[in-house]
Amino acid sequence: AVVKFEMLLKEQCTLEIIERLGQPRVKGLAQAMSYSPNYLSDMLKKETGKTAQEYIKLQVLDLAESLLLTTQEPIYLIAERLGFDQPSSFTKFIKAQYGVTPVEFRKRHTS
Repeated sequence: AVVKFEMLLKEQCTLEIIERLGQPRVKGLAQAMSYSPNYLSDMLKKETGKTAQEYIKLQVLDLAESLLLTTQEPIYLIAERLGFDQPSSFTKFIKAQYGVTPVEFRKRHTS
């Protein structure tokens, strides 16, 4: 079930899909697997140590990292493309993961 979930997440957590439909939700992923959201998260937590929400965050983080390092797009645009309501939410998200703002992250890894 973990592998199936990871494949489903990869399919549903692409830049194209997020731009069109927003970030995947635990509820939607659970429904697609015929599980309740709680069962899905509990099962993943037991098997992998991560909840479904944490998986989604990591997938979005991968996309964010890729956009920050491979494009010159402004931060607000990357935030919008990744389904964040506010650029400040995106900045908070990146800072929580890496300890630096998206601008600092980009500078550090592209200079």
